[in-house]
Amino acid sequence: MDIQLCFIDYASYAYTAQDIEYVWKKVEPVQIKVGLRQSLPSFVLSDVRTDNCTSVTNTGVYSCLRTVLELKREFSYYLLQLYVPSFMLVAVSWVSFWLDKDSVPARVTLGVTTLLTMTTQ
Repeated sequence: MDIQLCFIDYASYAYTAQDIEYVWKKVEPVQIKVGLRQSLPSFVLSDVRTDNCTSVTNTGVYSCLRTVLELKREFSYYLLQLYVPSFMLVAVSWVSFWLDKDSVPARVTLGVTTLLTMTTQ
């Protein structure tokens, strides 16, 4: 599937680049949370890049640190959470075509149940 790049810049608003300069740690500059997969199930964190940057504003030039998170979208999550349930509900809604045309309450109940299930999915 697709890849998302999330840019995070850390900079000071009070001190310019002449006052303070930010640098990354040499060893393991970014620490990843252990349970990240559970809190973000639809993506896989494929890469973390770090860089130094400068932020130029009207008040001056500021030192900053940049983190780039590369997130790859997980197809199996969307398959199990969206596509399969939607397909099953559509298939259930087609059952009304095989019901007797005179059994209106059964067809209406099936249609309303399918519609309510789709909206609360």
